[in-house]
Amino acid sequence: MDTKRTSIGGGPGIDVIILAGGHNSRMGGRDKAQLERDGLRFIDCIVAELRSHYEVSEIVVVTPREFTLPEGVVRTCEDPAFGGPVAGIAAGAAALRNTPGTRVLILAVDAPDAARLLPALSAALADSDVAVVRSTAGFLEPLCALWNKDSLLKALNTLPNTRDIAAKRLIAAAPQVVQVAGTGAEQDYDTPESLSRWRPEG
Repeated sequence: MDTKRTSIGGGPGIDVIILAGGHNSRMGGRDKAQLERDGLRFIDCIVAELRSHYEVSEIVVVTPREFTLPEGVVRTCEDPAFGGPVAGIAAGAAALRNTPGTRVLILAVDAPDAARLLPALSAALADSDVAVVRSTAGFLEPLCALWNKDSLLKALNTLPNTRDIAAKRLIAAAPQVVQVAGTGAEQDYDTPESLSRWRPEG
C-alpha cells in the first residue's frame, strides 16, 4: 500500500479545523464526532484520511464535549459553547494563530469523506483568499473550504461578531473566492436516516 503523503501548496503543511460542536438535534442529540461506520468514528475517518495522504501541520477539533481524540489532535471550543460554526472557526483559528501552516482547511465532522477534496481545493486556491466546495446538489459548502490563513483571520476580523451567524457570511467577507465542484464526498450526515444510507466514497 502506498503511504506517501502529498505536500499541499508546497509549504510547511496545512492546518485543519474540524467543527464538532453543534447540538446535534437532528441526530437525536448523538455526538456526531463519535458516530461510527464499520467500527470507525467519524473523527477518526477524517484524521486518518488527512494524515495518511497529506502533509498536515496541526489539527484542531472544536467541541465542548470530552471524548478521546486521535493522538496529537488539539481540542478547543468557543466560549460560551454552541455559538455556531463561525464562532467555532474563530476558536479554531485562534488556536492555530502561531502554527507554521499558511493554509487552513475547514471541515465539518459530519462529512467524514470531505477531506478527500483537499487536492482540488488546494489546486484552485492559488492566490485567492478561499476555495470553497459547491456541492453536487448546487449548494455552497462553507464548511468544506481551504483558506489562506491570513485571509481567514482578516475575514473573521471584519465581522461585527462571530456568534450565531451563518457560515456563508464568513465566505462573503473574503474578497477573492473560488468555487470547486463537489464530487459527493462533501455529503454530510446529520440525521439517522442519512447515516443509514451512507456508503463511504471509494
